[in-house]
Amino acid sequence: MFLFPSISLWSILVISLMAQSVESNVNRCVENSALRNSEYASNIFFKYYDSRGNLYRITTIQNHESRFLLRDLHRNQKYAIIVPGWRETCELEWVFDLVRNLISHRGGTILCMDYTIYSAESYFRLVRHFDAIAEVLTRKLCDLELIGLPPAVGFLFGFSYGGQLVSEAGRRVGPGRIKEIDSRFPIPLRRPSLIFFLFLVCDMAGPGFESKTPPNHSLAAENVQCIHTSRDKGIRYSTCHQDWKMGNCGFTQDAAGKPPLGSHGLCPYFYNIAFKYDFFAIPRPTVCASKSSGIAGAYPTGYKMGYLENRKG
Repeated sequence: MFLFPSISLWSILVISLMAQSVESNVNRCVENSALRNSEYASNIFFKYYDSRGNLYRITTIQNHESRFLLRDLHRNQKYAIIVPGWRETCELEWVFDLVRNLISHRGGTILCMDYTIYSAESYFRLVRHFDAIAEVLTRKLCDLELIGLPPAVGFLFGFSYGGQLVSEAGRRVGPGRIKEIDSRFPIPLRRPSLIFFLFLVCDMAGPGFESKTPPNHSLAAENVQCIHTSRDKGIRYSTCHQDWKMGNCGFTQDAAGKPPLGSHGLCPYFYNIAFKYDFFAIPRPTVCASKSSGIAGAYPTGYKMGYLENRKG
């Protein structure tokens, strides 16, 4: 009497489940004409920046952009997408600083997602647009995949509401099939990949997104780094690969001023500063409660917050 399937039967079962998973991921990128023709497709823009940080092209997912992309970009070239938060634009100081930092330390092509026609509305009205806006970003990622820029060479940065968008889009594209990828030295891709190497989520918006069963944001990419700087505007749970609690337990910041540079708004500035100065992991203070099983002491010596840390911890 067998208590477990034999090796051959188990192998067949695993292969079958893998095939179903691959098919599910591919189906997420099937052409969606209804989305292409929607108001969201025409009102959400993707801005491209050149190697000097200058804006040189603006597109939507309605544009047939594959021709210029194939001319301007190389297959498997790195790319990064920046997604600002509520009532923010791609013309903010921190966005420009991040574009310059990514050009200097990462290279490739840099995009910024501009959804200001919706983000200019009241916050909870914007929350009601979330599913459709996230679907536009998902479609953009699929379009990049189709022209030879797989998620494995992608980096996404989202602040606040934008953090929720990049996590949702990453999870919609689907869990990855390549386990280890070095962002500094990308390996040649021998098969299609639906996994992002790195996401950075900066004080992800909490209001309107909190639930009894929080999503597992670590499923969005090979490595998801979350920075927490506020209690009233950020999420309260920790489900990323690394959850950095800045300042006073991630709840408040001593350097906070008036909005937009309060505890919440300082997050992208911290991230940009980390390209120049180090924020090292330290043991969790006893006054800081945590719902996560991880502890700072488990990270390697000298482990630091930000893009320049290439160890997953």
